[in-house]
Amino acid sequence: MKLNNNNLFQNINLNKSIIIDTNVSNGACRLYCYVLLTIDLTSISNTKIRNDLNLSSQTLANYWKELLRNKYITRKLKNNGKSKIGGYSYSIISDTQNSDLRNISNTRLLVTDTNDHLINDINNIVNALYTQNKGLLKNDLNLVTWVKPIQLMIVKDCIPPSEIFRIIPFTTQFNITNALLLRKNFKDIKNKIDLGVYDV
Repeated sequence: MKLNNNNLFQNINLNKSIIIDTNVSNGACRLYCYVLLTIDLTSISNTKIRNDLNLSSQTLANYWKELLRNKYITRKLKNNGKSKIGGYSYSIISDTQNSDLRNISNTRLLVTDTNDHLINDINNIVNALYTQNKGLLKNDLNLVTWVKPIQLMIVKDCIPPSEIFRIIPFTTQFNITNALLLRKNFKDIKNKIDLGVYDV
């Protein structure tokens, strides 16, 4: 494992609440520490993690789900510039970001359809859009307001979540920094991307 040994703890953005969070298992907390100390979060290898931490594939998958579900990390699909997916890149969520993202944990209360898959898709899309554009967003942003537009994209506009995820890496180039703009401009952006007008 390549560790960030240069000023090891100086730049680590530890979300300290994970230590006392009873929703996160000891194993998931250990994985979180591993990710914190990894130099390049865009090239994390599940095979290497399994070997280093002596985990089965299923156990590792469960730990990833815990960290994602409890808003300690976020991930987005990689794109090689040809609309092809190449695994995930990961980001650590700070204490402040964690508080914002946990505001959408009650998405079930905001979504009339209580399908778990829909709720998970909405949460993951909001997280991905936030992560893609967080450098352009205000600190007092309320991510709960993004839930309804994403729900309408999936349920009313019949856009598959996979298509929304595919477009998100391009949103910064089109100055699409929130869910309302994403829904309003989705077809236009998708057409331009499919025609190869823009590259990631």
